[in-house]
Amino acid sequence: IGRAYPGGTYTWFLPRGTRTRADMRIADQVRLRLSRDVVAWVPATDVHRAAAPDDPRPAIMGSPTLTPGEGITRLRIPLTRPVPESVDEDERGLTITLFDAVSDANWVRYGADQRFVSRLSWKQDAQDRVSIAVSFDRPLWGWRVRVDGTDLVYEFRMPPLIDAAHPLAGRRIVIDPGHPPGGAW
Repeated sequence: IGRAYPGGTYTWFLPRGTRTRADMRIADQVRLRLSRDVVAWVPATDVHRAAAPDDPRPAIMGSPTLTPGEGITRLRIPLTRPVPESVDEDERGLTITLFDAVSDANWVRYGADQRFVSRLSWKQDAQDRVSIAVSFDRPLWGWRVRVDGTDLVYEFRMPPLIDAAHPLAGRRIVIDPGHPPGGAW
């Protein structure tokens, strides 16, 4: 996970196998160049030296695919290799930014019975950066991402259906008393 400055909050995700250039080290933090104009700081223990790639060009993003499932929709973003990414959310959607990547996508493959994702679009923001905008037809309940080979696979969770007459039916309620030092004694 990359930070905007050493010790800052998390901003970027770097999937296992991501290759990028390290250009500075301060104490136990290493600065990575994600694209021509974006850098991220990571713990030195998370950085592993590798030989320079034979092909220094950005990764290539193919046409994304949406697949509906039980309460979720999966978005598969095909890539020629893992790349650093960030996600920015708003009320009705999110924007995924892929660093050190170029788009070779022609269309979006919407799965049969696709209703939750109302729109998906992408653009080449810079020479080495692609942004993917995902809009939903209702609020997003949550999301997660994983790497499958070199592809990124996002899972977007739909809000649960709630029975107005019995809104807590089938629900488990968990109370988190806090964390030390202020709670959970």
